[in-house]
Amino acid sequence: MIEEITRKLKALDVVLAKTTLARIQGDATGDLKELTREILIELQALNLVLNGKPAGASLTRQLLYVVNGLTTLCLDFAVSDSGDDRSREEMLVLAWTITTAWDAVLAGDIADICEHVELEAAARFGNE
Repeated sequence: MIEEITRKLKALDVVLAKTTLARIQGDATGDLKELTREILIELQALNLVLNGKPAGASLTRQLLYVVNGLTTLCLDFAVSDSGDDRSREEMLVLAWTITTAWDAVLAGDIADICEHVELEAAARFGNE
């Protein structure tokens, strides 16, 4: 199951890379909200595998690398001179979202990752 989730996250990383490249080239048409939703779904699936009852699997180096890569790609774009301000802000929010979800997975005691991210966003930013 870990391998399947890792494979899906790698595929999402490719989509994110293509979306980032398009934004660098001035095309901000990629749907980051849908991409964010898909990443959160996979992190929730991982959460259930790792932290479900009975105790789940272990993290692999490949999985750790792909989740870190998703965040790094977002941050690289957000701090670059590429794209417009709105695109950089959206990528920064996506990096925050992935990091918040990943922290919840690692905490091991969060049942619903998507709900957790929504609550954290509301508490920190006053929105969902």
